[in-house]
Amino acid sequence: MGDTSTDASRITVFLADDNFIVREGVRALIARHADLEVVGVGADYDETVSGASDLQPQVLVTDIRMPPSFNREGIEAAKEIRKRHPGTGVVILSQLRTTPSTPSRCSPRGPRATATC
Repeated sequence: MGDTSTDASRITVFLADDNFIVREGVRALIARHADLEVVGVGADYDETVSGASDLQPQVLVTDIRMPPSFNREGIEAAKEIRKRHPGTGVVILSQLRTTPSTPSRCSPRGPRATATC
């Protein structure tokens, strides 16, 4: 299957998850779509904030809990990235049971959309 999209038409994505298998699995799923491009990955708060700040992706896909303390590093990283780059979209992936308020913690304006499984 040939890639007919141009770089300008792709949605750039930064992946953040401390679990290598999850991170690479999500990367493989995204790679199946010609209009999506993973531009970087991070395994903890510092890598996520630094990498996403440098690469300025259109979307951050993040876990909630990551090193160093496995509390809210993903949410805090998303908040920091959105503070630096307000147009960045955020998708939260987690194995944890989340509450309806979890997405609103990423932005003072609240989420644009939420989905639950």
